[in-house]
Amino acid sequence: MTLNQRIDTILGSVFRDADPSNSFAYFEKNSNLYTALALGRLFWADVTVIHEAVFLVLREGDAREVDSRITAQIKSASDNGQWRDFVDSFNRFEVRHLFLSWSGFPEVSSEAEFLLAELLVEVWSARLSSAFPDREFSVRMEEPVGEEGPCVLISQIRPPLAVPEGWTK
Repeated sequence: MTLNQRIDTILGSVFRDADPSNSFAYFEKNSNLYTALALGRLFWADVTVIHEAVFLVLREGDAREVDSRITAQIKSASDNGQWRDFVDSFNRFEVRHLFLSWSGFPEVSSEAEFLLAELLVEVWSARLSSAFPDREFSVRMEEPVGEEGPCVLISQIRPPLAVPEGWTK
C-alpha cells in the first residue's frame, strides 16, 4: 500500500460518513481554508540558518530561541559537547507534541502518528531540498521508537557542519 492509501484507511475509520472512493472528500468535508493554511505551515515549514546550520522553524520565536541558546553556550566556559549533537537536538520533532489536542479514535491514533511522521519525512525532505539545493540532509524517523512515539530527525549531511568560533567541545 502507498502512504496515501494507508492514510485513506485511517481516515476511513475516523470519518465513516465520507465516501471512501474519494480521498479528497475527507479533506473537503472535514476541513476548511484556514485549517489548510495552518497545516501548510507544518508541511512547508520555515527554515533558517544560524551559525551556518539549518533549522526547521515550526513556531514563532523558535529561531530566536535557538540563536540565544547557541550564543549562551558559546559565551559559557563549559564543555558544549559536539556541535552536530547540539544542532540535531533542535531538529528533532516528536509527532505527539506537534498538536495541543488529539481527538478521540484511540484505536487508530498510534498508526496515525506513524503515518504523519512518514508524511513529514517526505515533505520536510522536499522542503529542505528546495530551500538548500547545495546541501544534503537526512530526514528520517528515529529508531527505535521510544515511549514518546515517532520522532522525525533532521541532520545535515553535506557539507559538513562548520563548528562556530568559540564553541568548545
